[in-house]
Amino acid sequence: MKQILIETRAFNANPISLTEVKAPSGNPMVEGILATAEVKNGNGRYYARDLWQREIDKYKEVVKENRATGELDHPESSIINLKNVSHIIRDL
Repeated sequence: MKQILIETRAFNANPISLTEVKAPSGNPMVEGILATAEVKNGNGRYYARDLWQREIDKYKEVVKENRATGELDHPESSIINLKNVSHIIRDL
C-alpha cells in the first residue's frame, strides 16, 4: 500500500508590501521557504543542519544546470515528467 507524505507549513502573513516581478522570460518569480532545518516538520521529522547543508551543496549543481524542476502536488514517481513541470528553482 502506497502512502503519501505531505509536509505543510502554517501560513503567517507578514505586514510587507508585495511587489510582483516578472523574469526576463515573462514568467512570474516567487520566493519562499522550501524546507527548514533543526525544526520538527509536519510529518514529525527533524533534519539536522549538517544533513541539509550536505544535500543543498549537491543540489546547487542541479540548480546551476537549470535542471531543478518540480511538479505540482505529489506525483507518484520521483522522476519529473517534463510535460507536468510547474516550477523551476533558480537560486538557493
